[in-house]
Amino acid sequence: MKDTIISMLLENTGKHPMDSGGESGRRWQRNQFRDFESEEPISFEVNINYNADGTVRYRDIIPTISLYHWLMAPTSRRTSEPRSSMPSSTKPTLGVKTLLSPRSNAIRS
Repeated sequence: MKDTIISMLLENTGKHPMDSGGESGRRWQRNQFRDFESEEPISFEVNINYNADGTVRYRDIIPTISLYHWLMAPTSRRTSEPRSSMPSSTKPTLGVKTLLSPRSNAIRS
């Protein structure tokens, strides 16, 4: 299974003149030099932007989960129960009302 996942992450998905990847910026090209096993399974990027007076304007915490580690993890670690057995009241919905905040028009979870 490990070899299959690595080959999927390294697979050449092609190039097109209208791509934004340039000569070597496509994900499959950048993956050629990665050692997936030695990377952390979860990483966080923290961005803090300050106003001129030193007060915090906004904070961003961006978690990233390694696709390699996610696919290698046993299914039982990904979720405690299959989505289909969840009651309909707990299933996430993607309606406009749930995605957009009326005050800021920002996406919220």
